[in-house]
Formats: sequence, structure tokens, C-alpha cells
Amino acid sequence: MDVRRGDIKRQPICDYMLFVTFFPQLIAGPIVNYREMMPQFNNLELKHIDYKNIYTGFCIFVIGLAKKVLLADTLGQAVNWGYRELHLLSGFSTILVIIFYALQIYFDFSGYCDMAAGIGYLFNLRIPVNFISPYKAENIPDFWNRWHITLTRFFTRYLYVPLGGNRRGRLRTYLNILIVFLISGIWHGAGYTFILWGLLHGIMNIAVRIFHDIKKHLPFIRHEPPVSGKLRKILAEAVTFAAVSIAWVFFRADSVDQALTLLSSMFRFHEPGTYGELATFFDLQEIDYIFKALHLEGLVFVPYFSMACHCLISAWLIWGCKGISETGEWPKFKPTLLKCMLYCGLLLWCLLSFSGVSIFLYFNF
Repeated sequence: MDVRRGDIKRQPICDYMLFVTFFPQLIAGPIVNYREMMPQFNNLELKHIDYKNIYTGFCIFVIGLAKKVLLADTLGQAVNWGYRELHLLSGFSTILVIIFYALQIYFDFSGYCDMAAGIGYLFNLRIPVNFISPYKAENIPDFWNRWHITLTRFFTRYLYVPLGGNRRGRLRTYLNILIVFLISGIWHGAGYTFILWGLLHGIMNIAVRIFHDIKKHLPFIRHEPPVSGKLRKILAEAVTFAAVSIAWVFFRADSVDQALTLLSSMFRFHEPGTYGELATFFDLQEIDYIFKALHLEGLVFVPYFSMACHCLISAWLIWGCKGISETGEWPKFKPTLLKCMLYCGLLLWCLLSFSGVSIFLYFNF
């Protein structure tokens, strides 16, 4: 399509084959374009061993692997049980399952993209960043500027702009947005759940834009609410995270009925909780070894302690850790003996934690 539109010239078949078979991001992204990768492939200055890039790539790869193996896979076991045993869930445990899936899909997919970026560094190549703290978004449009950034870029360039973008009036803009998100849902799977997920995001995106349009013309809501900027930011992030997490229910569910049943389970506050069953999936052997060393094995609260640790670490990585900067650049990894030992220890922990077959969620779409 780029050749047909005249954006790039027709290229040799060998260059094209190199581009489409570059393996790190081949299966699940990030979605790269020809113009950002081929200049790197053809740059002779990049065809030498760079030990700084090797170290950086190793660190980024280990971070992605840890996200997948230590966090996403553990959360996924609890999520799978929750969706399988809907009749056992109470209101609060249902909320936990919904939040756990929001965390799982982020750590799973961003972990894969981090591993791809790390492998790219090993070859002195820069693969575009695909996530910039998406759960720090303050509204749905902001979320899609941070989540799967290369997919948003792809749909904007090859669907939204050809449809007219925002150049044909507001109603046409809203319709174009809805079409893009509908296609995005079908992109992930040809099922009603994915279509509903896409439509939900499209409607929420349009609702935010309508609100901002109205806000510009109505003086009595033009002023900011009487709360501090930091508190307003926290509230906006919390509401956006809740909306995105609820939409993820349709993305994860096997059917619309299952999604609606899970959502209705949030209001079963009169029923006993199933926190013990959820906590058992966080009862990792590594934690057991620590408690055995402290002669505290067999205590009832150990699985709950492990679940709380997972939640706190996940929350810190998402909302507390700086990670990738807002400019979309990785932080600089300065090699020190201590950091090398920490990353090697984290890699060893990941390797020892492998159990059974584990696939990336986005391999299914």
C-alpha cells in the first residue's frame, strides 16, 4: 500500500523479505513500518558488535520475561479459575478477577514487546515502543495514545485518514472513530465479544470528545472542578482504568452471556467471598521457601500475603515506576556489577519458574 500511494519506492525482493521476516516482532507486534526499519538494516555503522546495546537489550529482555512469567502467568491462573467458576464468585472477588485480567493482559503483551525490543537492541536495531504507561491515561483517547501504540498508528494511517479523519465535520469524525474501533474489534477476533469490546471503546472515545466539545461552549462547565490538580489526575486515571477493565471483560469472555454474568456478579456482596480460592494461585514455591527458611511454613495467611505482594508489585510497576518516559524512550541502563547480578538473578528466577506450556495472550488474536 505504501508503494501504491507513492510513500516509498518499489524495493528489491530481498529487502522486502528481510522486512517481513524480522523475527522479534513478527507474531504479536509491535507493528513496524518499512521506512523505520529498512534504513537501520542498511546502515553499515550498525553492523558491528556494540556491548552497550547488548547489555541494554539483555536488561530489557529480562524485564519483559519477568513481566510474562512472574506476573502475567500467575495472574492468568486466577483469572482462568474465575471465568471458569463464575457461580462461586462474590462481588469483591469478581472485581479482583476483572482487575487481575487487566493486569495480566498488560504484563503479558507489554512483556512480549519488551522482549522484542530487547532482541532488537542485540542487533543494534530500535523497535518502536508499544506501551507508555497506558493505565496512567486520564481518558480513553489518552489510553489509546499509550496502549498498543503501533496498532493505533496503523489504523490511523491506513483506515482513519482514508475515511476522512476529522476533516469532514464532527459527525463524520465520530462515525470514522466508531468504524475504526469496530474494525479493531474484528481485527482481534471474529466474535460478538470482540465486536462489543471495539464498540465500547469507540463509544467511550466519542463520549470524551463530545464532552470536550460541549465544555468549550458552555461557560458554567468550562472551569476546572474545585479539586487539586493531583487529585483530579488520580480520579481521572481511576475512572479510566475502571472503564478499560470493564471493557476487557468482553475481550476475555468466551461469550456475551459469560461477560454479562461476570459483570452482574460484581453486585453479589451478600454472598461469602472466594478469596481463599483466588489466593491459592499466588502460593508460589519461591514464597514457600522463604517462609520455610523462617520456620513459618503452614501459616494460613501465606497465600494471601503472596497475592498482596503481587498486587503491590503490579501497582508499583504500573503507577509508581517511571519505566519508559513519556517521550517513548527506554531509560539508560548503566552497567554495574550489582545491576548485572540483579538481572542475572531475575533471569534465573524466571527460568526456574517455567512450568507447563505458557503462550502469550496476543498469539490467539
